[in-house]
Amino acid sequence: MSPFDADDSHCINLALATRSQLVVSRDKHLLNLMDQTHEEARDFVKRFPGLWIIEPQILLQMLRTKS
Repeated sequence: MSPFDADDSHCINLALATRSQLVVSRDKHLLNLMDQTHEEARDFVKRFPGLWIIEPQILLQMLRTKS
């Protein structure tokens, strides 16, 4: 099974079209795009360095740290 899912491309396309900097998701395939152990993920991060995909609990930690 591939660590990536083509069915998730609409989420990434929307984020890129709106120039979003952050996608918050629990979807393992989307999160795998940030996993630098995968060649595809390294390519994704290189192509779209301004877009982060993180889990909700990471966002909560970031918000608590800013407070």
